[in-house]
Amino acid sequence: LKQYIPSVRLFAIVLLSAFSMIGLLSCQNQESAYPGMTDPQAVLDNASFQTLDGDIVRLADFEGQFLVLDFWETWCSPCMEVFPAMQELEDEYGDSFTMLAINLGKVDDLETVMEFKENNPYTFDYLLDPNKVYDEFKIPGIPFKVMVGPNGEVLKAEMGSSGRENDYSKVKTLYEQTMN
Repeated sequence: LKQYIPSVRLFAIVLLSAFSMIGLLSCQNQESAYPGMTDPQAVLDNASFQTLDGDIVRLADFEGQFLVLDFWETWCSPCMEVFPAMQELEDEYGDSFTMLAINLGKVDDLETVMEFKENNPYTFDYLLDPNKVYDEFKIPGIPFKVMVGPNGEVLKAEMGSSGRENDYSKVKTLYEQTMN
């Protein structure tokens, strides 16, 4: 058994390095129309998600609101940069601005998401993606945000984070253009 431990450690290091590189590549900010991305409107028109309690949620349930659909997982540090900015916007705009934090469930399970929710001050609507809606976009990374207007029209989709301040400014500008 001792003879295999160095090989297992090396494999773990290589695997962690690969995940780190994928994470770094996925965290670069990519504006709308990522090459090869499926039209977000087509993906979301019939999409449904699930609350942490198991209820089904559709975008039509949020008619009249400006939505940010943020696809994320707890291990994604750039995802965590987006959250404080979106919380500021939710606080600023109240019921007309809703952040849907949609966990992919690729690494995280329900218990992990619930624990994250309990240990963080965000007031987002936490959702799960059991129907693999994220996969239909055909993009390579997270965070992935889709901004949706009050009539259900997809306004913008982007992968990555530009940092807390830039994410805040970009979404705020789009909100004000759309809602005013």
